[in-house]
Amino acid sequence: MATGYNCSPVNGSSVCTTICGDGIRLSGEQCDNGNQTGCVNCATAIGYTCSSVNVTSVCSSVCGDGILVTGEQCDNGNHTGCLNCIVVAGYTCVPVNGSSVCSTICGDGILLAGEQCDNGNQTGCINCGVVTGYNCQPIGGSSVCTTICGDGIRLAGEQCDNGNQSGCVNCTIVTGFSCTPVNTTTVCTPVCGDGIFVAG
Repeated sequence: MATGYNCSPVNGSSVCTTICGDGIRLSGEQCDNGNQTGCVNCATAIGYTCSSVNVTSVCSSVCGDGILVTGEQCDNGNHTGCLNCIVVAGYTCVPVNGSSVCSTICGDGILLAGEQCDNGNQTGCINCGVVTGYNCQPIGGSSVCTTICGDGIRLAGEQCDNGNQSGCVNCTIVTGFSCTPVNTTTVCTPVCGDGIFVAG
């Protein structure tokens, strides 16, 4: 009997069939790797490709086909967030209906498309959105956020901010003035009796 076949007597003759799952690929079998990953019942599994090596089959995942299989971190057809079946830094990928859905990780300090800012949820950027009164710029793959001086919104690091009106210049209180926070802005008035003459 030939290797890889199973023969049984039938009506005084022998009927021989291939032995599926023995690791020997023969005619009529798409693959046979001993029922390892990628080959099920001698048929190539969805998301895999199998090739013959000597008498057996070697199966590997088809990366980029949009079918998530064992050995792939992700597979969304090589769209955003998943490249060569590896999750791109700054993304998270989850299996959905046999494929992968990838989205940015907001707050990880990596600025990606779809995020206004990302500085790790530090001052000026919350939930990847720029906080009112701040300006965020992309620097080194992240975001650096600073207050907008002169916008009339007083924030941490600003002595005052009344929109650069009298008494407050470059977010610093001008000599001869007293500035008081009111709601989110600053009201500055001349200090009477300090010996400094302020016009107006």
